[in-house]
Amino acid sequence: MLYNTAVFTLGYKVLRKGLTPAGVAHAWFLGASIFSAFGAGGYSLVCLYFLFGTLVSYTDKIKSCQASLSPAGVVEAVRPHGPLLQAGLARSTVAVRH
Repeated sequence: MLYNTAVFTLGYKVLRKGLTPAGVAHAWFLGASIFSAFGAGGYSLVCLYFLFGTLVSYTDKIKSCQASLSPAGVVEAVRPHGPLLQAGLARSTVAVRH
C-alpha cells in the first residue's frame, strides 16, 4: 500500500484533473488491489495501460474539440469514477483468467 500511495502522491495533480474525488479514491483502492494481487510487475503494467489510455483519450478529445469548437477555448471534463472502476475490474478479471 505504501508503494501505491507514493505513486498517487506523485501523480495527484494529474489524477485530479481527470477524475472526481470519488474517482481518485476508487483508483487508489484499485491500485492497491492490483499491487497486492499481481505485485510490482502487474501494477506497473496496469499503470502504463491507464497512462497510455488517458493520453490517447486526451489526444482524441483535443482533436474533436478543435474540429467542433470556436477559438473561445475548451473546458476540461472530469470523468466520473464508475467507468474507471468498471474498466479496472474488467482488466483484473481478464488478468486473473489469463
